[in-house]
Amino acid sequence: MNQKLLLIGSALMLSLPFSVLAEAVQAQAEYKTDLTAWENTKARGASNLPYNRLEADAGRLEGGALAHGPSFEQEKLESEASGRVYVALPDVGASVEWIIPEAADGVNLRFTLPDSSDGTGLNSQLAVYVNDVFVQNVSLTSYYAWQYFNTEHGNRKPSNDPAFAKGTGSQRMRFDETRFQLDKMLEPGDRLSLRKETDDGLAIGVDFIEIEKIDPVIAQPEGFLSLADFGAQANTEKDAFDAFQAAFAACAEQGKGLYIPEGRYVIVNKLELRHDGLQIQGAGIWHTELFFKFTGRHTVGFSGLASNLMVSDLYVDSDINNRDTGNAFRQHWGTGSTIKNIWLQHFECGFWIGNYEKVTPAPVADGLRVANCRIRNTYADGLNFAKGSRNCIVEECHVRNNLDDSLATWSSDIATVGMTENNTFRNNTIELTLRAAGIGIFGGQGHTVDNCLVVDGFGGSGIRVSSSFPGYGFGDAAHTLIQNCTIIRCGTRNTLFHSESGGINIGIKRTDVQNIVFKNIEVIDSAVLGIKIWQSNPDVSLRNVIFENVQVRGTGKDGLGPGHGMPISAAIKGWIELKNVSFEDINGVTMINRSSDFEIREMD
Repeated sequence: MNQKLLLIGSALMLSLPFSVLAEAVQAQAEYKTDLTAWENTKARGASNLPYNRLEADAGRLEGGALAHGPSFEQEKLESEASGRVYVALPDVGASVEWIIPEAADGVNLRFTLPDSSDGTGLNSQLAVYVNDVFVQNVSLTSYYAWQYFNTEHGNRKPSNDPAFAKGTGSQRMRFDETRFQLDKMLEPGDRLSLRKETDDGLAIGVDFIEIEKIDPVIAQPEGFLSLADFGAQANTEKDAFDAFQAAFAACAEQGKGLYIPEGRYVIVNKLELRHDGLQIQGAGIWHTELFFKFTGRHTVGFSGLASNLMVSDLYVDSDINNRDTGNAFRQHWGTGSTIKNIWLQHFECGFWIGNYEKVTPAPVADGLRVANCRIRNTYADGLNFAKGSRNCIVEECHVRNNLDDSLATWSSDIATVGMTENNTFRNNTIELTLRAAGIGIFGGQGHTVDNCLVVDGFGGSGIRVSSSFPGYGFGDAAHTLIQNCTIIRCGTRNTLFHSESGGINIGIKRTDVQNIVFKNIEVIDSAVLGIKIWQSNPDVSLRNVIFENVQVRGTGKDGLGPGHGMPISAAIKGWIELKNVSFEDINGVTMINRSSDFEIREMD
């Protein structure tokens, strides 16, 4: 039995590779009941994801297709794959095939393709067959993949140049995604296969597909103007920026919203939203695409510079393939704004929220809601509530393959705004964070992390609470509560800063870390450590941090050495409190307190 955890929509299930296609649908139904050990995880994470995931290694492999993994070794491709396993299609004739469990016509493919020697990427394709009948080719490129780090040049900024990683370097972000729509609806029991038919010498790797039934086009709402009436031309390379500017002005004058009809629109500048109450409505994430072309730093995406804004039902992409470029959603978004039903990829960050204009008094995000979004393949954070963001919410989102923190709040600006307060991450699924944490809390107070699922953190912890970055520390007016979360296969023995990382990391560096509650948390199958607590500054301390009903089940799963349950560094001062904290399957010492100045208070 292949005990690989499989994400199907928002549920976790155990999967088996099948060899007899006729048995597959029944077998998949049986797998869904084989969840005794994972009952608490089934309800965690995003609950309304509209797609089913079909892992490549659970499909039928033919023509030399071969599953690789599982492995936590970072130099291996499979270490960046879901469940640390992917399927290679090395030669012409190699294929992977799945039985389709439900009606679907939208497919999203996660794949890997080799890079070129100069780092600009290579191109290939896969043939798509349904019930052995060819239906289309899917184009693939590694243009967006492969980021290289060199420790001799510092760890913050990666390069597209493979030579940058030679010697002491490493490579990451080796997988990317592409989506396609089928002309005919797949029905339950159909066989969908991807076959390598191009003789280009390139080995293609398949991690999984996600299939869904595409929703109908959202019609133009009453009280909305159409972008088409301002000269925008869909499905061409004509820049639509001027059409957007004219439409924004008309919407502000008439008090109406803006509807973006179906089609792909190219934009060669950022879209600044400066009028309170502006609503932007697309035709749906499979129907309206905004494609930004990069011309300079922060010249892409949406800049929210007003209040009560709404942006909804769009697919947002760009030609960006590196860091220090631009974000899909930037600036402060004022008070009471909403961004929902967005699918985005290929930006520096998906959302970087904070005021970056010279305005006095400086505005902050207050009550921004980000909901039902797919935040994928970013070269830094997936989302960060920075500066003085407060009362902001991320909910029912799926966040994947981010090169820095997938979701974070950072109280970063002492000079012009107050600390971050009362930001909430709830009901989110986070996967395959490549360098930092799945969820990061960096200062502020009153934050809540609730009912989140963090899986396969490649280069860092599942959840990190830290004062490593400049800015406000942790306030004493309200606790930060992290509860009802599951962390699976996270942490590493080799961060880019040559340190070990746990499923949970608590770091004390610039300011005290205080008033944190971890409640009802599962840390499962950590690559190395369960919960790591460290301190590098003797002038600060950790205090009033409570762990209640926390289970650490499995450490050292990378197989490369011991993995302790809860190691505490020698330099630390202060105290924590443990209530019903348990450890099992620990490949090392359960708890290590190396400091005589640090107290562990164990409560009944």
